[in-house]
Amino acid sequence: MGMPPASKAFCAARKKLAENPGALFTDVISEAEVNKECVLLGHTWRERIFNPLVTLWTFLGQVLNADSSCRDAVARVLYFLWVTKGLEASADPSACSVARQRLPEGLLPALTRMVAKKLDEKVEPDDLWHGHRVKLLDGSSVSLPDTPENQATYPQHTTQAPGSLGPSRHVEERTPHVLDVA
Repeated sequence: MGMPPASKAFCAARKKLAENPGALFTDVISEAEVNKECVLLGHTWRERIFNPLVTLWTFLGQVLNADSSCRDAVARVLYFLWVTKGLEASADPSACSVARQRLPEGLLPALTRMVAKKLDEKVEPDDLWHGHRVKLLDGSSVSLPDTPENQATYPQHTTQAPGSLGPSRHVEERTPHVLDVA
C-alpha cells in the first residue's frame, strides 16, 4: 500500500523547501503581502536579512525539516540567499530568533487566512467531493460486508487473515485546505 496523497504532498513540500526556502511562498504569497499584513498589525522592522518574509521562511524550514534546530534552518536560508542574491551574514541564529520573537502574534493566522482564500479561489469542479466543498474532513475507515464484489473492489489488507474480517475502505480521499484558523 502506497503513501497517502497528503503524505506524498508533505514530503514533496519538505524537499522543495530544503532546496529553496522561499519556494512555499513564491507561488502563493508575495513579500509585499507579508509586509502589508505586518503593517496592518502595527509591526515595524528595519531592512535587514531577517525581514518578515525571510524570518517566516526560516521558521517554516525549521518546523518542516528533520533537523529542527534554529541554527540549521538559519544556515539553509543564509546559504540560499548567498547563492541567489550574494548576501552574506553570520550564521549565528540569534538575529533570526530576535526577528521571530518580534513578529506579531496575529501574523501567522492572518497569512493562513490569506493563503486559504487564494487557494479556495483556485478550486476546480473536479476538486469538489460530489459537487460539494468539504469544510471539515476527518480520515476514517469503514467496514464493508464480506461479499465477493466488495472483496474484488476493496481487497483485505495484507495483514488480515482471509475471512477474518470484511474488507475495509479508508474514507479520506482528498485533503482540503485550511479555510480559517482559531
